[in-house]
Amino acid sequence: MAAADTLDEALRLAAGLYAPDFPLDGQCVFGVAEGNLTALGQYGFRPGGAGRGFRMPMNTGYPAAEVARTGRAVYLGSTEEYRRRFPATWHLSARKGREAWAFLPLVTAGRVVGVWLAAFRTPWTSRRASAPCSPSPDA
Repeated sequence: MAAADTLDEALRLAAGLYAPDFPLDGQCVFGVAEGNLTALGQYGFRPGGAGRGFRMPMNTGYPAAEVARTGRAVYLGSTEEYRRRFPATWHLSARKGREAWAFLPLVTAGRVVGVWLAAFRTPWTSRRASAPCSPSPDA
């Protein structure tokens, strides 16, 4: 991935690292600036979707905004958990065929500068606590 010339290319290469224990289906990198989240690059989403033209205030009840505010990752193992924890914005990911999400902080010099969203078509099971980024392939 070090040879990638663009963020979109790096995400495409990361998607090629698919493994049965890590069924990555979509990714988006959000930047944090001027009190907003902005989508900087994406892979696996439809054009005009999560990766293009996305801008959201940091005080929104959205998982990536929470990660940017707190610096702590958010793992959502099912659509039901997403809906329960983020009722105002879960519809942004509803009906897209994905069943689990990981929102991870991107940190530079101790400061959150972005958020990486990894989306999966397989829900997570209780083993999430020991391997939070590994959806269960048999779920």
